[in-house]
Amino acid sequence: MTIVFTGKIKETRKEIKEKCELHGIRMENKVTYTTDVLFVGRRASHFVERGEEKSKKELEAENKGIEIEYISGLNEIIQFFI
Repeated sequence: MTIVFTGKIKETRKEIKEKCELHGIRMENKVTYTTDVLFVGRRASHFVERGEEKSKKELEAENKGIEIEYISGLNEIIQFFI
């Protein structure tokens, strides 16, 4: 299983990647056709200030037909696969 994460949650990207790898989940930086799920945390303030509703990664995932899940923490990523 391959995931991509964008946005912000309490945990760092390093923590997310390490925890995912423990569960056999590979985390990549870019959305590609091999991505299974895009996980989206809360929007950074600069997206909100510019009025952007979706990030570049969200738009790429939509265009490629990749599932998008909106989350608030790392446990939601792990729970998704259990």
